[in-house]
Amino acid sequence: MGVDTIVAKADVAKMTLYKYFRSKDELIEASLRRSDAAWRQWFWATVEARAAKPNERLLAIFDVMQGWFETPDFRGCPFINTAMEIANCQHQGRKVSTEHNEHMLNNILKYTKETKTDAPKSLAQQILLLMNGAIVAAVMTGRANAAQEAKRAAATLLKNA
Repeated sequence: MGVDTIVAKADVAKMTLYKYFRSKDELIEASLRRSDAAWRQWFWATVEARAAKPNERLLAIFDVMQGWFETPDFRGCPFINTAMEIANCQHQGRKVSTEHNEHMLNNILKYTKETKTDAPKSLAQQILLLMNGAIVAAVMTGRANAAQEAKRAAATLLKNA
């Protein structure tokens, strides 16, 4: 999306946009940071409201994702989308996407450390992989139940952990 389109959708003058953001890249970064903070707060609060025990929370992740996938405006994960769109790893938007992924992993790791697994980091990485795979599958196929398929795989991981 070009700056002209952004200015038109925001209904502001181009000078106003550049008063707050020196470049489109700065706008991308600011937008992603705002989305990241709001999304993570909503996501983890919703997971914790659904389940109390660590194993249950790890599975509730996928129920929350399913609800997200079923929303009319679901277009995938803005952080995965950004990482795919921006090849330059030094771009601030790409860095925010990487930070988001790391935050997600760290939150999952909190739960896996509370389980009986001998390898909490490995289990957290596998859960995150299932989450990211479910997001991509839901976008590509239009099937919200990709979250439930990933949940079944996560349940198997937890049983074998």
